[in-house]
Amino acid sequence: MSDDCCNNRENFGHPNCGLGLFNSIVKPIFVPLKDSSGVLFSYDLSAINFDTIEADFIKQNPSDRLYGFPVLENFVWAQADSLKEDVSSGASFFLREGVISITGQLFEKDATPTMKGKVSGMRCADWGVFFVTNTNQLIGAQTFATNLLTGLEVDYLKPIPISSQSIDGTFSPTMDASKQKIMFAFNLDRNFDTKNLYMIEGDKMNNAAGDPQPFNFLDTPTVIDCKLDIVNTPTTTGFEIAISDQYRQGYRPSGINGNVTAFTIADLIVKDLTAGGLIVPLITAVESPIGVYTTTHAAIASGHEMSVEIALTGASPTYSGIVTYLIP
Repeated sequence: MSDDCCNNRENFGHPNCGLGLFNSIVKPIFVPLKDSSGVLFSYDLSAINFDTIEADFIKQNPSDRLYGFPVLENFVWAQADSLKEDVSSGASFFLREGVISITGQLFEKDATPTMKGKVSGMRCADWGVFFVTNTNQLIGAQTFATNLLTGLEVDYLKPIPISSQSIDGTFSPTMDASKQKIMFAFNLDRNFDTKNLYMIEGDKMNNAAGDPQPFNFLDTPTVIDCKLDIVNTPTTTGFEIAISDQYRQGYRPSGINGNVTAFTIADLIVKDLTAGGLIVPLITAVESPIGVYTTTHAAIASGHEMSVEIALTGASPTYSGIVTYLIP
């Protein structure tokens, strides 16, 4: 029997080793589907290395950043039956693979009401996901494209697209027979085909110099979101800002246990938004009391809209946050 439209015949042999079997998935790493320039997020598999991966967890622009997630307990990957249409002749027509649902649980310090809010907030953007196994494997999707300059086909690793509106987090406080937890769940995009799954091993990644240097996907750089508040009325030559992490609980007049301390000029980025985002260098930044910084900068005209954001660094943890204000 011949088929003029499709003559694809696959062979099913495989080598005895080097297949890269997936181990148990324990955590996700989320990434915007498109970067800040509107390009689909991906890694050239011939160039991916320790340095490029590490830097992407602390990119200043949120649209270019990888978002490490805590380890999920009781992780479940469940796929519904493939969707087919049966007709009166008895024939079946394949439509698409069944939707894949992901569930897992966060416990105790990873399962605060603040984290629940962050999970719910993910529904406001388009996300992809990489999965990490308990043996430091990174699982994503493989795609191919032709380099327009060389004409050669390039292999890319890209995040698996998810249905952002399916993201859900259910918070449960500690009770007599259970610990505080969040049940976390989302679906992969309904059009994703598991044949495109691809894995790289963190233990075998190389750095830019070519020497073996493993990357630990199970212990990625930690970024903590902060709340930034402009204290008092800003002037044309400076402002006073209070910085505390978003997990701060309760009223603490002492200014500690939540306030972020020991920042310097290098930790703050000031921009003149009215002037097109022009960076305004700080002259001084003095911390007093703890977590409150009084700054000075070159004179800016009244009526300008300004922004202050925290500069992400290689420190662990590093901090992230931004606030805008108007110079009266």
